Amino acid sequence: MKDKTKKSLKKDAPKITIETPSKAPIKRSELFPFMNYTCEFLFLLIISIALYANTFWNGFVLDDAMSVTNNKFVQQGILGVGKIFSTDSLFGFVGYVNDLQGGRYRPLSLLVFAFEKQFWGNNPHYFHLVNIILWVLTTLVIFNFLRKYIFKDKTDIAFITSLLFIIHPIHTEVVANIKSLDEILSLLFLMSSVTLLFNYLTNKSRNIFLLITSLLLYFIALFSKEYGLTFLFIIPLMIHFFTVIDIKRNLKLIIPFASLFIAYFLIRYSIVGLNNTVSNLLQNNPFLYATPITKLATIMFCLLKYIALLVFPHPLSYDYTYNQIPIVGFGNPFVILSLIIYIGMFVYAVLRLKSKDILAFGILFFMVSIFITSNILIEIGALMGERFLFQPSLGFSIIAGYLIYLGLSKLKRQYRTIGAALIIGLLMILGGYKTIARNAEWKSEYHLYTKDVLSVPNSAIANNNAGVAIINYTDSCKTATHKTENYLLAISYCRKSNKIQRDFFDGYVNAAFGLIRLGRYDEAADELEKLKKLNPNFYKLGNINTYLVNLFSDIAHKDADKGNLNLAIHHMEKAMTLDSTFIGTYNNLGILYCMTKQFPKAIHIYETGLKANPSDMNMLTNLSLAYKSIGAQNKANDINKKIEEINKQATVQK
Repeated sequence: MKDKTKKSLKKDAPKITIETPSKAPIKRSELFPFMNYTCEFLFLLIISIALYANTFWNGFVLDDAMSVTNNKFVQQGILGVGKIFSTDSLFGFVGYVNDLQGGRYRPLSLLVFAFEKQFWGNNPHYFHLVNIILWVLTTLVIFNFLRKYIFKDKTDIAFITSLLFIIHPIHTEVVANIKSLDEILSLLFLMSSVTLLFNYLTNKSRNIFLLITSLLLYFIALFSKEYGLTFLFIIPLMIHFFTVIDIKRNLKLIIPFASLFIAYFLIRYSIVGLNNTVSNLLQNNPFLYATPITKLATIMFCLLKYIALLVFPHPLSYDYTYNQIPIVGFGNPFVILSLIIYIGMFVYAVLRLKSKDILAFGILFFMVSIFITSNILIEIGALMGERFLFQPSLGFSIIAGYLIYLGLSKLKRQYRTIGAALIIGLLMILGGYKTIARNAEWKSEYHLYTKDVLSVPNSAIANNNAGVAIINYTDSCKTATHKTENYLLAISYCRKSNKIQRDFFDGYVNAAFGLIRLGRYDEAADELEKLKKLNPNFYKLGNINTYLVNLFSDIAHKDADKGNLNLAIHHMEKAMTLDSTFIGTYNNLGILYCMTKQFPKAIHIYETGLKANPSDMNMLTNLSLAYKSIGAQNKANDINKKIEEINKQATVQK
């Protein structure tokens, strides 16, 4: 009796198999009958390399300084590995705990950079080569997973989806920007993890090594970027949509992954804490002046823009900061449209959850992936960024790939391959052209900043960066052709950044640098005076201020040597205005006043300077002479007595 029961239970137990729930009308490989798995694999391999090969020649750009060239731990190579894993990811750059909310703990990409630095120095081409290789691996892992486990009975969908993901220009920031290796590593390890998990689920021998390796890869992915959190929801969705495993066992399977996430979180917390500090800088806190209502409305506006960039990726930009995307309210029609679209997608996905609709899966993959960087759960220090679409775009590619597949199924059988070739070919031409062209714009900071400022003209950061890039580029030019025009253009960009955001302090400093190069020192000083009124302690102010003080002082001496005393006074007064703590300036300006017989002014300057340094012999002597020149002999005598007392004290001390 017991034996029969056992046999019955064994017979009735569901097998763990992967299946595609959709019953689409096209048979397997009908769109591409001339291509098998190997051909598709090689085709995608070639395309993924070809589209990003030109990034090899690019240099270090944008945030590469934070992660590579100016990160002291990365620059230490292998010796910096300990610090990389024991500090905030920005600590090696800024030297202190950064005030971005939530902290940053992404040591894996920095570890890769440290090894690259160890073996190749700061040669950007090898850094780009590693990005290209890991990007290619990521695309192939995605294709392999989709074809073997998700769309194994409809391989055309796997091929189209993978191709759409590869040719989408939105990925140019991730691949062309060395710093964004963290995005690539995260998706690479996450997709490798689910591949091995599904291999384990479909393996009759239930090789536990596959499950352990899957868990290990998931754990590694967490040290790349926080997207691993989203896969605690995506993995159960994958199992639900593409296997016959029941909900109870599905939830049990996610327990070890959740446990690893908790372990990661505890490690992260022990190193960077929660860091709930709210930045008072608009660049790090885009919702600084937003209300809870306008914050949510602006988030919805950005979420709509994400969809727009996925559908039509033009123009692209590295920056979407203030005030390119202004704070908006729910009266904005685009916010309302965004709410309708996202609510509609969510409702559709929920309603089609039970029927295991592929579109529902693509929608949920996209929405879960985008949620973590949407600023809804936690403010990430940026309104939006194209790199944040790297993982979510896979969900979009699944949706688009499946819709193309369904559309082609409406054609007569003899036209389907031709239709597929035309559609795929057109998308490859458009996406490929945009991708390669965009990669070229990431070649250098000059190329990137001067191009993107035209796409995001209302961004304070973009305008300032364009100005700085033009100044640096013009400084490096050996010929004088167009230098004046270039500096004027740079100054206009820097000043525009301050018109957009009055308290964007870098704009004042960089405008001053441009004006100095044109010899317009008075205007440069005026820029610094504007800055001092807003933030006299701005950390970049000191060096340029000192430089201008010395510059005005040198010019004043040259003016005096030429007999241009009034001009010399003007320049020395400028030096005094910029820095009233330098005693030498008081004495020099007093001398110039005396030379032009402006003795009352000279006396005032000397007395002001002596308040700061009562024992300055040069100023005391000159002050005595100034009093004598206006007939104030008694005051001159008092000053002379003070000089004698100081001399006596100096003699006694010796």
